[in-house]
Amino acid sequence: MNLSFYEIGLLTILALLFLFFFWAAIVSKKENEQLAANRFFVVSVLILGFYFTAVFVAGQGFIQIAFYALLVLILLASALLLPFGNKSSYKFEVPQSRIDERDTMFSRRELKPDSPEFEEYYKRKPENKVADDHF
Repeated sequence: MNLSFYEIGLLTILALLFLFFFWAAIVSKKENEQLAANRFFVVSVLILGFYFTAVFVAGQGFIQIAFYALLVLILLASALLLPFGNKSSYKFEVPQSRIDERDTMFSRRELKPDSPEFEEYYKRKPENKVADDHF
């Protein structure tokens, strides 16, 4: 199989895109961001499918097929990664006093059960325990 410079370039771009989205899926999974991990994984699998299609369909119309596949892929990735859904009516408010960062749910997620910090925090703020157990 003799590939032209452009065909090799397209395959390289598809391979790099696959690696980027697969890496993003792994990072999102490690950060417990399941929705983002799923979206990145779906996009990486689609890229891999386009990559193998491009390799096995190599022939006369290869550059056109790869170009359109890459275009569809970019549009699909954009659609999957854009924030759709319920728009909240949240209003940004400037805090009137200092904020204790330990009260953010992301900080509380790092507390280890049965540790002194865990026990002390939930003794001080028991109303956060139920919500945090679901986070």
